[in-house]
Amino acid sequence: MRLRLICVAATCLTLVRYSTAEVKLPAVLDSHMVIQRDEPVRIWGTAAAGEEVSVHLGSETQKAITNDAGRWLVTLKPQKADGRARTITVKGTNQIELTDVLVGEVWIGSGQSNMEWQLRNTQDAAAAIEAATHPTIRLFHVPKRQMPAPADDVVAKWKDCTPESIPAFSAVLYYFGRELQDELGVPVGLINSSWGGSPIEPWTIKDGKSGGMYNGMIAPLTNVSVRGTIWYQGETNVLQKNGLSYEGKMKDLIAGWRDSFGNPDMAFHFVQIAPWSGRYEPGQLPALWEAQAATLKIPNTGMAVTTDLVDNIADIHPRNKLDVGKRLSLWALTQQYGRSGIVYSGPLYQSMSVEGNAVRLKFAHADGLKSADGEALTHFEVTGDGTTWVPAVATIDGTDILIRADGVTSPKHVRFAWNKVAQPNLVNGAGLPASPFQTDQWRGGTGTKDTFQSLFNGKDLSGWAGVGGEAGANWNVSDGILTCTGEPGAGWIAFEKEYSDFELSLEFNVPKDANSGVFFRAPRTGDPWVTGMEAQLLDDNGEKWKSLKPAQYTGAIYAVVPPSTRATKAAGEWQTMTVWCVGSECRVGVNGTTVVDVDLSSLTAEQKKKVPGVERRKGVIGLQNHGDRIQFRNLQIRDLSVE
Repeated sequence: MRLRLICVAATCLTLVRYSTAEVKLPAVLDSHMVIQRDEPVRIWGTAAAGEEVSVHLGSETQKAITNDAGRWLVTLKPQKADGRARTITVKGTNQIELTDVLVGEVWIGSGQSNMEWQLRNTQDAAAAIEAATHPTIRLFHVPKRQMPAPADDVVAKWKDCTPESIPAFSAVLYYFGRELQDELGVPVGLINSSWGGSPIEPWTIKDGKSGGMYNGMIAPLTNVSVRGTIWYQGETNVLQKNGLSYEGKMKDLIAGWRDSFGNPDMAFHFVQIAPWSGRYEPGQLPALWEAQAATLKIPNTGMAVTTDLVDNIADIHPRNKLDVGKRLSLWALTQQYGRSGIVYSGPLYQSMSVEGNAVRLKFAHADGLKSADGEALTHFEVTGDGTTWVPAVATIDGTDILIRADGVTSPKHVRFAWNKVAQPNLVNGAGLPASPFQTDQWRGGTGTKDTFQSLFNGKDLSGWAGVGGEAGANWNVSDGILTCTGEPGAGWIAFEKEYSDFELSLEFNVPKDANSGVFFRAPRTGDPWVTGMEAQLLDDNGEKWKSLKPAQYTGAIYAVVPPSTRATKAAGEWQTMTVWCVGSECRVGVNGTTVVDVDLSSLTAEQKKKVPGVERRKGVIGLQNHGDRIQFRNLQIRDLSVE
C-alpha cells in the first residue's frame, strides 16, 4: 500500500513541490546516497502534469509521463555492488545529476530514545567518533515530524560518515552498519528515523490507517528499496501497561511496513528492552519481554537481548550501544547474508518436562551453556501450585538446565529473570545472554528456521489429504483462508507429517451453531477423536448446544477434559487456538486463555477407555468436517520433539 498526500496547507511540502514545472526529487534521492544492491532502483518525483521525464543510470534510460498530479516514477534494473560510484541523470525541462551514488546495503533504524540515542552520549564516545571516517558508510537523518496523512518528503541530506557527521547520529544504527560494512565489504546506507519517548502506535499502518510518525517520517521513504529495519522501542508501551498485547502491535507494525515498502520479506530485527528500576508497574516489563520474544515467530525477524548491558539500573538509557548494534548485526549476517558458523542469539527457552522433583528446561542457541561470572546461575524460580514462587537451584546439564527447589516436590512451572531489575548470568558459549521467560503457556519463539512451520500455504491444500473422501470435494482455499463447506466429501483432512511433542497455533471462525474440531496425535484410521484426541471447536453460545456436557465445549479435549472456562467470542468472529503437548502434558488455549492444562497420565481408567487416544504419543494434525461451514487460517506448528 502506498499512500500519498495532496495537501492544501501552506506548510505542506507536497504543495511546494507540485506547484512548479521543474523536475524535483525527494530528499532521500540525492548525491552521496546508497542504493540497495540486487533490487530494482525506483526513482520518482514531481514535474509539470503531462511532462516527459527521463532517468539515465549507466547504460539504461527509462522514461515516464507525469500524471495529472505531476507525479512520476521509473524503475531501473538492479545494480551490483562493484565498488564503482554512479551518476544518475534526471531530465525534464531541467536536468538533475546525482553524483557519488554507491551501491550496497540499505537499512532503516527506528523506535524511541534508545534508537535515537546519539553516539556522543555513549560509552567510549570520543574514541568511536575519532575513528568514524568511513567513506562507504552514508548517513541520512530524518527529522522529527508528525503528519495527519502520509507525506511525500522530508528535510534531510545524505552525508558521508565522518567524525564531523557522526556525533549526533544514532549510535545503535551506526554500530550496526559499521559491523555490516566490515563483514560484507560493501557500502552501507543508514537511515535514522526515530523519536524519543514514542510508543509503537504512531509508527504503525494498518487497514489503511496510519500514525503520525509513520506519515511524517516513514511514508516518504517507502519507494526506497531497503534490506531491512532495526527497531529499538517498547519502554513507553510498558509504561502504558500494554504487556502481552505488544505482540499484536509488533505484528501490525511489521506487516504494515512490509506492505508499504512492497517487500514482504523485509528483515525486521529488534532489541528486547533492558531492565530498569523506574516507573514500570509490576509484571509489565516481563509481559512485554514475552511479547517481544513471541515476535520471533514472524519470519525474517531477530531479537537482541540486553539484560547484561545495563550499566546503571536506574537509567532507562544504557550507554553501551556498541554491543547492541553488534548483536543486531549477528542476526542480519546470519539471516539476510547467509553467513554460517555465527552464534547469533543467546539461549531462548524452548520447552520443559518434569522429572520427579526436577524440571528439565530445553533451549535453542544453547551450545556451551555457562555462568557469565563463574558463580551459581541466578534468577531462576519454581512453583508447585502456580501461585507461590520460590528461588530455585539451576544446574547445567549439557544444553539443558535442571531446576530444583527445596520444598517443591511436584514442580509445575519455572520462570527466569522475571522482574524488571533482573540481570541474570546465564549465557551460551559465545557469551550471549539468555532471554527472560516463564513456562506457563509461553508464547515466545526461538528465531531458528525450524521453529514454527506453516501447515497451510494460503494458496492450496498442499500437504493435506482427505480421510474418508476427497478433500477437494468439501474443502477450498481463497484469500489465505481454508474453508470447510460442510458438504459431503472428506470426513476430515490430515496433514502429511506426524508429530509427537509440538505447539500448534491457528485461527478459526465458526458461524452460528457450527461445530468442528482439531485432531492431534491421531492415526488415519478409526474415529480420530477416539483413536487420537480432539480439541473441540464450537459456537459455544449456539442455542442448539446449550445442553451439551462440559467436555463438549470449545477447548475441551473432547469427551474427557472440559475447558476450565468459556473463552470463546461470538459466532462469526476470528478466534485463536493453541494446542501444546509434550509427553503426557497437554494444554489448550482459546483466545489467549489456557482452558485445559492436564497430565494425560492422570486421567481415570474410565476416561482412557472412552478415549484410548489419550495414551497415544504421536500422530497427525487434522481438521474436522462436522457438516458445518468453518474456516481456518494461519496454521503453524512448532516441533518440540527431541531426536
